Amino acid sequence: MNIIDRQPVSQHKYATGKYDGPTGFFKAVKGTFACNQKKQIARYYEIGGFTVRLNFSGPALIPYLIEALEHLSIESHTTPELTIHLLDSVSTNAPKPDIPWTIEDHVVPGEIWSFNNKEFSIIAQPENKTIQLLDKETNQAYYWIDDAEHVPYHDKGSPLRMIFNRWMMQRGRQLTHTAAVGLPQGGVLIAGRGGSGKSMTALACLNSELLYAGDDYCLLANNNGPHVFPLYCTGKLNKKDIERFDFLHPALSNVGQNTGEKALFFFHKYLPQKMSAGFPVRAILIAQITNKKESGLKRVSPARGLLALAPTTVYQLSIEEQQQANKMLGEFVRLVPNYILELGTDCTKIPGLILDLLRIC
Repeated sequence: MNIIDRQPVSQHKYATGKYDGPTGFFKAVKGTFACNQKKQIARYYEIGGFTVRLNFSGPALIPYLIEALEHLSIESHTTPELTIHLLDSVSTNAPKPDIPWTIEDHVVPGEIWSFNNKEFSIIAQPENKTIQLLDKETNQAYYWIDDAEHVPYHDKGSPLRMIFNRWMMQRGRQLTHTAAVGLPQGGVLIAGRGGSGKSMTALACLNSELLYAGDDYCLLANNNGPHVFPLYCTGKLNKKDIERFDFLHPALSNVGQNTGEKALFFFHKYLPQKMSAGFPVRAILIAQITNKKESGLKRVSPARGLLALAPTTVYQLSIEEQQQANKMLGEFVRLVPNYILELGTDCTKIPGLILDLLRIC
């Protein structure tokens, strides 16, 4: 998935004269939501230490966007720190906003177009007909899609990720492309590029005493020492690897679908006892697949840890935000030991290796 941060405003090429730049577009989309608040359905969640309210304009989007967050669900709360309004045009008959800029008048499949300043953010994905807005001054955010039945795969598995990313950054939390497993008293952060075995490592630990804080995205903080917060109760696997994890089959959501996407698991119903509320980070493991049978650990420098964490974390951020994220991650990797996790073919031994490490960290 590519992203192009279209700043400053002069770089935008507007397809229509309907809006007065990004500010006009932002206000117009917010106005659409304001006209569709009669049938709001609220859901509340505790995410990264903050209370978040999701306001759905009707029931259509609910089954597609809450399942990945249900392990963080809480009772109704009158004073959420962040409110996200969610709307689809098909079920509500709300007008469809026109995305007001193009890149050379072409839409690239999977492209994300982003605008960001101190007051608000716009994140649009024309190929999937989705728009996400964040009003930084009022802590109100907005998710629009044309049709609830067309919610894309990545929004089901990691909903509202880009809104959470930018809002949490302002509050000392950094969304990272990582997995995390551990015990209440401490655990490990698992980093690595796509295909490095990060997900396989985290999912293997679901069959052990280790708790699960995510396999794809986690929230990090280091205000009072390095800490990880869970975000999504999902897991993803290449479909060729599903049979290695037969105990997870009841949680598989897209079985039998020939979509070309990874297998997507939701764990809150099937393994609620394995969902972690977060823990101190005792070590960073950089996943690396080997041809060996046994897995092993090799101590490396914090620079290697940063190299594993930063690129996939900052690529969807503006230059200023990248600098902020890199600074935070640079401090984080120096607070704990960093290891290469050399993954062997016998994944059943991975949890024991991690538990042994946690006993000495």
